[in-house]
Amino acid sequence: MGTVLQDLKYGLRIHTKTFGLTAIAIVTLAMGIGACTAVFGVVDAILLRPLPYSDSEKIAIPWRLVPKGVELGYDKIPWGARDFRLFLQESKTFQDLGAFKSQPFTWTGVEEPTLLEGLQASAGFFSVLGVSPVLGRTFTAEEDQVGHGHVLILSFDLWQERYAGSEYVLGRAMELNGDAYTVIGVMPQGFAFPHANEMPGSFQFPHEAQLWVPLALPPTSTPGESDELAIFGRLKPGVSMDDVQAEMDVFAKREDSEYPKAKGWFNSRVMPLKTQIVGDTRVPLLLMLGAVGTVLLIACSNVASLLLARSLVRRREFTVRAALGAGQHRLVRQVLTESLLLATTAGAAGVGLGEAGIFLVKLFGPANIPRLQEASLDLRVFAFALSITIVTGILFGLAPAAGAIRKNLFESLKEGGQRTGGSPTNPRLRKILIVSQAALALVLLIAAGLVTKTFYRLLSVEKGFNAGQVLTFEVSLLNTKYTDNDKIVLLYDKLLQQMREVPGVKAAGIAGIVPMAGAPESTVIRIPGRPTVNDKEKPYASYTITSPGYFSALGTPLLRGRDFQDSDRGDSLPVAIINNAMARKFWPEGDAIGQQVGLGSLRYPPMAIVGIVADVKHISFREDVGPEMYVPYTQKPWPSMLRMQVAARTLADPTSVTGSVRAAIRSVDPDLPMAKVATLATLADNSMAQPRFAMLLLGCFGALALVLASVGMYGVISYSVTQRTQEFGIRMALGAERWDIFRMVLGQGGRLAGLGVIIGLLTALLTTQLMEGYLYGVHPIDPLVYGLAISSLLVVLSLFACYMPARRATRVDPMVALRDE
Repeated sequence: MGTVLQDLKYGLRIHTKTFGLTAIAIVTLAMGIGACTAVFGVVDAILLRPLPYSDSEKIAIPWRLVPKGVELGYDKIPWGARDFRLFLQESKTFQDLGAFKSQPFTWTGVEEPTLLEGLQASAGFFSVLGVSPVLGRTFTAEEDQVGHGHVLILSFDLWQERYAGSEYVLGRAMELNGDAYTVIGVMPQGFAFPHANEMPGSFQFPHEAQLWVPLALPPTSTPGESDELAIFGRLKPGVSMDDVQAEMDVFAKREDSEYPKAKGWFNSRVMPLKTQIVGDTRVPLLLMLGAVGTVLLIACSNVASLLLARSLVRRREFTVRAALGAGQHRLVRQVLTESLLLATTAGAAGVGLGEAGIFLVKLFGPANIPRLQEASLDLRVFAFALSITIVTGILFGLAPAAGAIRKNLFESLKEGGQRTGGSPTNPRLRKILIVSQAALALVLLIAAGLVTKTFYRLLSVEKGFNAGQVLTFEVSLLNTKYTDNDKIVLLYDKLLQQMREVPGVKAAGIAGIVPMAGAPESTVIRIPGRPTVNDKEKPYASYTITSPGYFSALGTPLLRGRDFQDSDRGDSLPVAIINNAMARKFWPEGDAIGQQVGLGSLRYPPMAIVGIVADVKHISFREDVGPEMYVPYTQKPWPSMLRMQVAARTLADPTSVTGSVRAAIRSVDPDLPMAKVATLATLADNSMAQPRFAMLLLGCFGALALVLASVGMYGVISYSVTQRTQEFGIRMALGAERWDIFRMVLGQGGRLAGLGVIIGLLTALLTTQLMEGYLYGVHPIDPLVYGLAISSLLVVLSLFACYMPARRATRVDPMVALRDE
């Protein structure tokens, strides 16, 4: 213990003596460790940390798969009530099973009608999650029956916000969708299910459920019918995901044999619940983790290079200590103690930077990243920071430690006081470290360039709408008040009329879903004269219920034909408008105007196509738009008409008319809530939040890597110039021009940078292939991106790292240099 304390005290004196070098090393390492800690904290919260449910890794969620060859725009679909009942009766792998689906509720009887995000959940929902209410109880099996389900459970936040956390909330009544519900429980703080993430198909997770009501499924249903149910369950002890998948495969084969017409529609895929919740955030998060790991490697290499420079200055110290009997292990321990002391100091600063980084990521990060707000500097993240601190301390301490033990004692004593002495190993090793830094920085710059180009390609794609100056919101009708289609149509007619009379509103329209707010419905379509032999040959298309003026409100170009008109009513010719993708696919050689198309159900007669509009992206700018048709709400009792969205194009700032629009809605129906108010520009901007965030982070990491590589090379070239002062003096005394000296120094840096570029280029050619699935409209080997990255690296290294030392070399006075020895 005494020798360890002695090593620590001596290491502290060494670091204090070379304060400038020590400060640079600490700052460099602190930035690398801090960046790694922040990114790992986010990755840990989203990908690694268990969900906040009991034994969450034992919760699985199966999805029905869309058969191959069927184009719906998604690959997974929800289940039906009959399927859930069969699983309850026959499953041998699930200990508990639950089912749920999203359901909005209009809360009336309060000062302002409010739309609440809710879930209809089966009696087994909470037992699967293993979570109990903080107040009251959950549903009973009897309450989960048709006609007995008018009870509800509140989220903790809604309880605090609307009832001030009163324990007397139990037994209170809430009027939801025109029916009275009784509060029977409150879930604990922090319980949020599901998290922000979209379910397949038309079913979507709400961002956070605010209340839960019984699912109360009907006693009978049709095989293969989708009730938009998500089914999930807790696995029995000893059961694996593969066992559940095997059971689901047996179920699919049995259903295929019993219902040949629905063959292929019961195939399923089982996944852990966390995989469903994490969604498509895994790839960008792992990309960020790899990028920040690269930055840390560069930082370690940089510090190792600095310590190597200091070890050359201390070569006589190590020689004397070895002559006095210090063994190799004693010298290595001293050097490693010094490096660990340096790393510990940098690690402490890095933890502080990491905590600040986590705070900034949570503050400015995309709201649609699931579990982002759970990121924190907890014990797991602190242990990670401590681990990388120790590892980095050992890594950058190995190089000077190797230099300390490989010195030949006899040769060292012969060198005496020569300035230019020293083992050739150390300069060579420093050059290897610098080349590695340049190569790693180039890989990171190329990755940042590819992601940046992807972002701007996404911004420039044809979206099919003009997001500027458009206000959007959602209205939800009470099913107890609007019981038939005529009342619904009349309500929307009045709503549109009032909207168009609001000062500042240029155009207004209604749709089932506006762009960037979710996916439209999909269905089988019928094209007269084109019979199909089997289900896989049936054509599919998305469809959106709309109103006259909707395309004008969105700014969607009408390519051919006409828009919907107020005269398109139930007693007139059924009409439809299709997008350009549908026209190209089903009528590639002729004009689709005047053709007929029908929905899958025979109760819907064929509709005449009267217009073709541009392809509209609904979910993200990345999506490939498929066939889509638009149908007027005025002609048929379409499904889902109780919940519609409104788009209003304004003459000025859309938010300036929000109050007037709200008053117009209240004049039509005082119980009609105006929910999810947002500008279309905001929705579009939110859809770009993840790629923008990835671009900014990778850009920052790339810039940091470039700075660190430049500092490292500057140190090598600058030290080389100092060591070669006498050589430069002799050369100039023998007639060498200052330009020759300048070119010589630049050539040294250029060779190092060039070798780093070659190695980095070869590495990038391999590693960027892993990014192909994340890129959009950009090839992993993009010549422009590669060229700019190489140019940036060479220019910065040449100007910053090589120019100043080269210029200092040209100012050497030959007489002073020769007299110095």
